[in-house]
Formats: sequence, C-alpha cells, structure tokens
Amino acid sequence: MKKIAILVVLVLIVGAYVWKRSVESEAPLPASSNIAASKSDGKLSASAVLNIDPATRSAPAPVSRTVLPAVSPFMQAFLDRKDWAGLYRRVKEAPATPETQYLQAEILAACAKRIPAAGATPPRTDSREEKRAKFLASLAPNDPQLEKRKVAWEQMNVDRCGELAQLEYNAAEVNKLVEAAAAGGDPRAKAWLLAKQMQDDREAAGRKSIAAGGPPGPTGYELTDAQFASIRQLLAVQDPLVISEFRNILASTIDGGSIRIGPNQITIDNQAMYNALALVACDFGAPCAQDSPAILAECAVQGRCSASNLYDHTLYYGVSPYGAQLVEQYRQWLGQMIGSGDMSQLNLVRGPNTPGGSYMFGGRRRN
Repeated sequence: MKKIAILVVLVLIVGAYVWKRSVESEAPLPASSNIAASKSDGKLSASAVLNIDPATRSAPAPVSRTVLPAVSPFMQAFLDRKDWAGLYRRVKEAPATPETQYLQAEILAACAKRIPAAGATPPRTDSREEKRAKFLASLAPNDPQLEKRKVAWEQMNVDRCGELAQLEYNAAEVNKLVEAAAAGGDPRAKAWLLAKQMQDDREAAGRKSIAAGGPPGPTGYELTDAQFASIRQLLAVQDPLVISEFRNILASTIDGGSIRIGPNQITIDNQAMYNALALVACDFGAPCAQDSPAILAECAVQGRCSASNLYDHTLYYGVSPYGAQLVEQYRQWLGQMIGSGDMSQLNLVRGPNTPGGSYMFGGRRRN
C-alpha cells in the first residue's frame, strides 16, 4: 500500500507539471516581448525586426548579370568624390573623348559658381566654419552617436571642388560638352540630355497650365513611348550613373500611364522602386559604402550611423519590413534585366492614373 501511495503522488506531481507547462505555452507573450517566433518553414514573425542589429553586415544575394564594363581611372576618380579640381585639370588636358567631355560637364555643373539673375539679391551663404558651428550647436552633448555624427559631417563637407568653386558657371559651355559627349556615344551624356529634356517638358507644361488659369501642371512626368524605349536601352549599358540619372523619373508618377515590372507585370510601388534603383546602382558600381554621400548625410543629420553600406542602411532605416521585401524583389528583377540586356519585363502601360495618388522624387539637375 505504501508503494501504491508513493506512485500516486508521483503521478499527480508529473500531471501538475505537464498542465502548468501547457498553460504557459498557450499564454500570450507580454507586450514588451521581442521574441521572434518562427513557423515550421523557418520564416520569422513580424517581431523578428526587434532583434535586428544594423551593424551586423548583410550578405545581399547577388544579382544575375554579365561581367561589368571596365571603369577608367578618370571615371573611378570621379566616383571616389575626392579631388574633383585636380581631376578636372587632368581630363581637360587629356585628349578629347566622349568620357572626358562628359566628366568636364559633370564637374562644372557640380562645382562652378552660379551668378544670380540680373536684379536679384545674392543669397547669403555661410562659410564652412559658420556651417560647422551651427551643426555642432544643434547636437545634444549626450547623443550616443555624437562622435560619429561629427566625423560624418566633416567627410560630407570635404572641399572637392577647390578653385573651381570660383569659376562662373557657363550653361552654354556645359551643354556643348554634354552634347559632344552624347554625339560621341557616351551613354551617361545621353541619359543626362534625355532626363533634362523630360524635366524641361514638365516645367514648361506647368507654366502653360498656370498661364491658362489651371493647376500647376501634370501630375507626373509626360513620358513618351520613344523616351521610355531610350531609357530601357540606356539602362542595359549597365552604368551606375545612367541608373542614377533615371532613378527619380522611373520611380515617379507617369502622367497617363504606369510602369509595370516583373514576370506578372505588377504596377510599381513608387517608394520601393526609388529605393531599389539606388541599390541596383550599387550593384553595378556606384559608391555605396559607409562614406557614400547618402549614408554620411543620414548619419550627420539624423544620427542614423550604424549601417556600413547603403543596402543595410536602406533596409533598416529607410523602409518597413514589407517595403524591404518589395525593394529586394525589385532589385533582383532590375538587376537581372540590366545585367542580361533584356528589359522586356519593364514596361510603360497607358491608362488613367490612380486618383489622388502622385509621387515625384527629387529635383532637376543643377544645370
């Protein structure tokens, strides 16, 4: 009898323990929990985002592409964004080629001093020391990113133009250089002229509409079929500057039509397209490391300093988890199309725009 009593007690204890574990497993997680539950297929729940550390570098899936075209020493020096004044002297002294003409135009457009229109009051511009003092005064002394933000500001404001900043900007000279480069076959110059023409057309339509007492212009870019065909041809060249040139246009609303992408020809999500094109430019050679302009500006101004490349920076700081998945899908589609030269899954379909929905990214070129 004694042994039976002991056995009964043990059974009750085990039963109570099993019941307690069962109740605990069914209880909801507390609101503050950051446990990332997973399904049997290995996919994580939405709370997985609470465990992300942007300082842990990702290994992005490579895009399908052919071998990248070789980059000349002149073009690499331009992409490095260091001594543009010295680079300008070298390309100007070098034999005239479409590339050297294009680089001269790019550097002049970025560096030369704009003269105010006749009768206009020149805007007051702070000196570098004044800008730095204002920036430092805006930072909280206990900001955990304080030192990183200071370093980012210094790197962001390196004087790469030197004496070129004192040259008076000459639009006719710059246009002549770009047109000569485009005529010689430079795809970046061709992209420059095409993007500029589209921007000019949109601004002209806006002025015409206002003069007639109407709204301030079209809801998006007025992109012709011929212009879109040219964009697709130029993207297939696989040049990061061409991709960057068309980024704002392809991600913006197209008046009287929509851009569709992928095997199922879905209408693009404008914000996802904008971010994806930036990452595709990285895949094809654009500078996207921790010292790239976008990351330096975000670190200095916003304190977003943990990511070491634009890919991680975009997925962590720039988009939602849903947006991140869409950006990566677009990145893969665009990379495969550009790398193979087959742009057939990027199309412009005519039709009415979504009422109340208009997206316009970025401004026009300085020229």
